[in-house]
Amino acid sequence: MKKTSTKFNFRNWKVLLIILFPIQWLLFSIISSHHDFVETYYSNGLYKALSFILRIVIGWIPFSLGEIIVYSLVLYLIVSLIWSLFRVATKKIKFKSLLLKLVINLMAWASLVYFLFMILWGLNYQREPLFPNAEENFSTEELKGLCEALILNANESRKIASERNGSKGVLFMDDREVINKAYIGYENLNIENKKLDYKFPSVKKIMFTGLFSSIGVSGIYNPFTGEANVNMDPPDFLMPATVCHEMAHQSGIAPEDEANYIAYIVCSRHPDPFFQYSGNILAMRYAMSTLRRIDTASYSRLWGEINDDIKSDL
Repeated sequence: MKKTSTKFNFRNWKVLLIILFPIQWLLFSIISSHHDFVETYYSNGLYKALSFILRIVIGWIPFSLGEIIVYSLVLYLIVSLIWSLFRVATKKIKFKSLLLKLVINLMAWASLVYFLFMILWGLNYQREPLFPNAEENFSTEELKGLCEALILNANESRKIASERNGSKGVLFMDDREVINKAYIGYENLNIENKKLDYKFPSVKKIMFTGLFSSIGVSGIYNPFTGEANVNMDPPDFLMPATVCHEMAHQSGIAPEDEANYIAYIVCSRHPDPFFQYSGNILAMRYAMSTLRRIDTASYSRLWGEINDDIKSDL
């Protein structure tokens, strides 16, 4: 009896993955159309269990495993491409054969990555929104009132935070202290009847901060490792809100605007005034940015009510 080679079996698995891609896409599309099902059985069921396990298994590692994996994959792809081109140049493999192999590999890996992404995170985008009945339209007067309230809160929390810091100048907090304290704001947190359980934090500092700062990225949630990766390069007063934002993603909140809102709530309820100030600044910046687009005169007037320490921070 002729034995089937390992290489042939491996290729069969790649073909199987490619065949399964449209099937799983159809299945996830059907599931995504049932938001209540996703909310009950995925976001508050399977996802919570999987993310919890990932944080326990990987959270203890002092560096970002996800970041190491990404860099390793990029390096592997570059080396593989150079080696493949060398084999074509030395006529050890035909270009058409190389191209076919490349297409098969890409399609197979795309199928696997898509499946893992949807199971480990992606379906959270299809859960019931945090505020299903929220009004998208608001009056300029309502927005101005919001900005005024947030400016008052920011001014007051900046004063308290500077007293805590023992300095009236630049606010500072150790990166590790920010990460270690952030989860406190998630204790017993219920928003719109959603219990945001957060245990066993897994927040890691991004290693190559300069690279991420140059492209304007402050944080990334890696669904494959369950890690919240935070760029600690920006000023310290921004960090608490950023860390809490990435933790919101870990809690199953997918949309960026909802994660920002969660970060604001968590920081505003945090016992540390440094966190309170960071949350107030986050909300104030978004509100004032919106006001600037629709009412420049009111924006300029309210900007004058922001104290000089905050303007210096910004």
